[in-house]
Amino acid sequence: MRWVGTGWPRWPQTPSFVARVQAATDDLHQYLAAPLWYQSGAGRPDGDVSDLPHAVAYFSPEFGVTSVLPQYSGGLGILAGDHLKSASDLGVPIVGVGLMYGAGYFNQSLTRDGWQVETYPLVDPDGLPLSMLREPDGAAVRVSVDLPGGRVLYAAVWKADVGRVPLLMLDSNVPENDELARRVTDRLYGGSGEHRLQQELLLGIGGVRALRVWSRLSGAPAPEVYHTNEGHAGFLGLERIRELMAEVGLTFPEALRRYGRRRSSPRTRRCRRASTGSTPPWWSSTSVGPTPCRASRSRRCSPLARRTTRAATRPCSTWR
Repeated sequence: MRWVGTGWPRWPQTPSFVARVQAATDDLHQYLAAPLWYQSGAGRPDGDVSDLPHAVAYFSPEFGVTSVLPQYSGGLGILAGDHLKSASDLGVPIVGVGLMYGAGYFNQSLTRDGWQVETYPLVDPDGLPLSMLREPDGAAVRVSVDLPGGRVLYAAVWKADVGRVPLLMLDSNVPENDELARRVTDRLYGGSGEHRLQQELLLGIGGVRALRVWSRLSGAPAPEVYHTNEGHAGFLGLERIRELMAEVGLTFPEALRRYGRRRSSPRTRRCRRASTGSTPPWWSSTSVGPTPCRASRSRRCSPLARRTTRAATRPCSTWR
């Protein structure tokens, strides 16, 4: 190995070394492009996969892909990361959707007295294997979500390649936001209930809008199935209902009925109300506008309002 000045070493140009690099490159290209289990029949005797979805959206507040990308805290994130890796190995057309946290989850250490100390290492996206989604003219993509009081929450979209699977992560730390909005994606599972609610609004509603931009820019098919890893992205249901009303021309009851047709899927975690942490399973009038009922069990709620609350907050579900 030779050094050139004070820069990086120049790798040896021996034929054996070049051949090894070329073999690794060819192996990677074959892995990324060759038909895998999903494209080769998905284990079906007749090999017919025409009725299988062309794309599946996988929403999760955290993804444990690698320690280099500290966007996870524990089992939920590791599960989500392993799903993306397995989907890549099998060729399943999944698109991951999450948030890009400025400090991720805290690191823990103990003092001499045995007290736990937390530190939040800042994450620099420019120093990670990420790319920012950009329009054809080079402008950074922005998705937006309306907030109360006429405020708008903007977010950039970062993409990580988990093998064959793209992982889209929304980042609110952009110049278009005020200081409060820029801190929406500051930490994983941090802040007040209102802060968590805004994170889940961005993940659910903003995540669907990020998928639309991704399909437009990359030519990838729009997802036919939407999976929520627990209830953190439950607001995607509201965005899908809005799309059905705006694009298909359905009334609200019609859109609600179409969205509410669930497609069952194996559950790898037990769903529970506590899965959403301190965020309540309803949305308050101070957060996303007035709602006809505060809780689905309220006697003052209309049947339609009760169905809306249940449909939009049902966790651990896979939806068409």
